[in-house]
Amino acid sequence: SVFKGYWQNPEETAKAFEGDWFKTGDIGNIDADGFLSITDRKKDLIKTSGGKFVAPQPIENKLKMSPLVGHPVVIGNMRKFISVIICPNFPALEQWAAEQGIGAASREALIRDPRVIEAYEKVVADANQELAQFETLKKLLLVP
Repeated sequence: SVFKGYWQNPEETAKAFEGDWFKTGDIGNIDADGFLSITDRKKDLIKTSGGKFVAPQPIENKLKMSPLVGHPVVIGNMRKFISVIICPNFPALEQWAAEQGIGAASREALIRDPRVIEAYEKVVADANQELAQFETLKKLLLVP
């Protein structure tokens, strides 16, 4: 075992073990070759108001595949739908905007431009194609 238990805390120790097995809280899968991949943490799961559990990290990782996305945060705990807040990768966005002929006085103005919003909506739509219906992102918010 990893350790014997929590110091002077038998209740937490009992919760953390199943027999001799330590419950790490990791979520994973075993592939066809028998390799284990850790994909998420149980404590990080979002529970929607409909009772569905959504793992945010795989969705955030899909979004980060776009060079325009800097830091996505998937939210939706006890809400009717899943949403995402995205802080753009501004160097990539500014380069893309210049190539598109989009000028803006500030980053705040840039993320309010309808063409920029449309570009991020496409990133979200592309990610949604690979998600189950209850996992799909229904709302997007861009923040500087």
